[in-house]
Amino acid sequence: MSKLYNSVIITGLKHCGKSSTAALLSSYFSVPFFDTDDEAEQIYYDENRENLNSREIYRRNGRTVFEDYELKAAVKIKDRADKSSIIAAAGGGICDNIEAIAVLRNSFMFIYIKEEADILYERIIRKGIPAFLSKTSPYKDFLDLYKKRSTIYDKLCNICIKAEGRSTRQIGDEIIEKLMEEGHAR
Repeated sequence: MSKLYNSVIITGLKHCGKSSTAALLSSYFSVPFFDTDDEAEQIYYDENRENLNSREIYRRNGRTVFEDYELKAAVKIKDRADKSSIIAAAGGGICDNIEAIAVLRNSFMFIYIKEEADILYERIIRKGIPAFLSKTSPYKDFLDLYKKRSTIYDKLCNICIKAEGRSTRQIGDEIIEKLMEEGHAR
C-alpha cells in the first residue's frame, strides 16, 4: 500500500489540471482531497446563505472579499493537513493571496503544474473570453498574467512538473515518482 508522508497542495494557473490531478493523487494514496475554491464557496454559503461559485463571489464582491474567503479556506485546509496527510488543489490565483500562501506554506509541499501558455489560453477561452481578460486584447492580458503567476509559482514550489499537454494520468504518475524519489511517499 502506498503512503504519503507529507500533505501536498497542487498549484498552477487556471485549467492546468490541478483538481483532476489532486483527485487522482488522493485516490492513489488513499488520503482526503480538498479544493480551496470549493472550501471558499462553502464558507461563503455558510456565512451568507447564498450559493455562488468562486468566480461569482469575486465578480460580485471584489478581489479583497474573495481573498478573505480564500484565506478562511486556507486556514480550514491547513488545520486538516496538520492532523493527517491530505491532498489539496489551490485556485489558480492563490499565488496573489500572500496571507493564504503564508498559512499553507508550512503545512504543505507545493507542487506546481506548469503548462504551456498557449495550451492554457486555448482551454480558458474554449467557452468564451472570461471576465478577467479584456475583450480587446485577451491574449496579451493572459500572457501578462501567465508570466506574473508563473514566476511566483516557480519560486513557491517544492516540485515543478512540466505538463506539456500530457494527460492527468501522466502528470500524476510523474508526481508520484518524484514524491517517492524525494522520500515524501512510499
